[in-house]
Amino acid sequence: MFDDPVEGEYRNGFRSFRAILESHRPIDLLIVMLGTNDLKQRFNLGPQDVALGVARLLIEARKLEIVDRMLVISPAPVRERGDLAEIFRGAEARAVGLSDQMARFAGENGAAFLDAGAHIAVDEADGVHLSSESHAILGRVVAGKVRDIFA
Repeated sequence: MFDDPVEGEYRNGFRSFRAILESHRPIDLLIVMLGTNDLKQRFNLGPQDVALGVARLLIEARKLEIVDRMLVISPAPVRERGDLAEIFRGAEARAVGLSDQMARFAGENGAAFLDAGAHIAVDEADGVHLSSESHAILGRVVAGKVRDIFA
């Protein structure tokens, strides 16, 4: 959701969000799972700022009247481990309350909510990415949530 001074401004998903939505209209369900990279040390963002970035996407999607339903997935908590520990230094502390903030903004913007961290954890190897097992578990959980949304 933010320009990245190291990896480039193309990493800012909001820049292309409208074009992506417009090119896929109508959208029955928009699923947003963002926030992990916003916790990098270089951004120094707290949970409310990260969640506000997601809320900005929800507001834009509603404004364009392209999306019928929305689901926000709060990412599994980051751990400062391995090769990515320095990049994410302080992320564990900055992320406290992220799930609660995302749930609040999802509700305020008419989106369903799922806390990935209630079902999976990041891989201990780097503290950021998911293992293949966690991906499979999350896939099943999200599939169930999607079924509930369309029930």
